[in-house]
Amino acid sequence: MKITNFRYVIYVLVIIGALTIGSINNRTMKQVELASGLGVEKVDEQYVVSLQIFNPAANKKDAQDLIGGYTYTQSGKTVPEAIQKIKKMSWKKPILDTLQVVVLGEQLLKEEGLTKTIDYLVRDTRIPANVIILTIKEYSPDTFFHIFTQQQKLSSLYASTLLHNTEQSYGRLIKNSPERLKSILVDESSGDLMLPYLQIVGDIEKGLTKSNIEGFTPSEQLEFGGFSVLKDDKLHSYFTSEESNTIALIYNIDQVVSMSVNCPGSEETFTMDTIHTGSKLKVKKENTFDLKVQIEGNVEELSCTEKLPLSTGLHSLEKQLEKTYKEKIDALFEKTISDGIDIFRFKDTLYRQDPKSWKQVKEDKDYLSTVKINTNVEVSLVRTGHIGL
Repeated sequence: MKITNFRYVIYVLVIIGALTIGSINNRTMKQVELASGLGVEKVDEQYVVSLQIFNPAANKKDAQDLIGGYTYTQSGKTVPEAIQKIKKMSWKKPILDTLQVVVLGEQLLKEEGLTKTIDYLVRDTRIPANVIILTIKEYSPDTFFHIFTQQQKLSSLYASTLLHNTEQSYGRLIKNSPERLKSILVDESSGDLMLPYLQIVGDIEKGLTKSNIEGFTPSEQLEFGGFSVLKDDKLHSYFTSEESNTIALIYNIDQVVSMSVNCPGSEETFTMDTIHTGSKLKVKKENTFDLKVQIEGNVEELSCTEKLPLSTGLHSLEKQLEKTYKEKIDALFEKTISDGIDIFRFKDTLYRQDPKSWKQVKEDKDYLSTVKINTNVEVSLVRTGHIGL
């Protein structure tokens, strides 16, 4: 056979192979449904599992259909049993490999805790390793999946985008993969863990109808609330958005956030936009820690009616910011310690920096109540924009 003829045969075989594979893929896609969200709640000793399915036809660029997907809900003695029931309801096979978020219900986290569900998520190889795990404040996962959201036609995709956008402020605290949560749960020195939570704001009844996205102003919206904390594996409480910002600062997350504080000696305010933040927690002795926080930012708005001295005006704003940040940090430390919550992992810090001291206190259940923190905050204002200090 001539070389030219041989090449021709190869080209033909490649084209036939590509067409065959494409045909198989198209046929396969018509037989499956892509899951974008998984919800787990516990009601009357039964796991209530919700699966949100992505509707490709409605999510095309020029699609007219407002229904971006469908939600199936079933209950069972185990999560896999409930999912198996969902498969029987659907005329296509749900694929879990495409999950974006796993939403855990309040009742599940309060009564049973996190461990059993995390064990399932780690064992099931279909669950993506980078799936985001979160909870919804005051509402069930099933209700969350039925909400009509703006921009994204599925609440699961909206939540995924929203949480990815918050990474600029909260960094690794958002990325709670099953494996990461499992490692925290089994590590005796890792302290209590946190999960990001979303909250539903506005008229929930209208949010469950298409009218919520047909007007200029939605009646209901989803927003990032902050972090929930789990004490001894169970849901304990929620931190506000402001408290969550402070938590991220203590965790050495390089944040880009805005903060408004009172002007020196008055009730007017000024606003700083951070350009760099950092912190370091060091062991001073067995139960005493030093926290050093460094913040760089720009003054974006100044509403102080009293004229600040030209030579010391910028310095006085820095001192006011340092005072405010220190008060917020100390208040958060006091709150968590009084509640017996170790989200800042003091034992873990002690273990890494002073293993000998850690061995002496690792079994001490009252160790947290003895902890003292010395906080030092340094603020540097780089630019003042159009303010002219």
